[in-house]
Amino acid sequence: MKSQNDINIVALINEEIKSAFIQQRDYLLKDAKQQISKVQDDNRRTYNLRRKQAQKFQLHGHQTNSVWPWSKTQTQISRTLQSHQAQTK
Repeated sequence: MKSQNDINIVALINEEIKSAFIQQRDYLLKDAKQQISKVQDDNRRTYNLRRKQAQKFQLHGHQTNSVWPWSKTQTQISRTLQSHQAQTK
């Protein structure tokens, strides 16, 4: 038969086990958060190194010829005109 002292001792042992478990859990949680933040910082640094710079667009820029720049269009038009003139001669 168990006495009152045995029940109290079992309760104290259970409390110690619970507190040790909670302390260990908190320590592991803090350690995991530190490791995760360290990995995220490393990933952020390497991502920014490999990241392609964004293009800078101008508002209302190049509206007259949106397909080709003017120099390319001009050379293509002049080539076709020259080839037609050469064929007619």
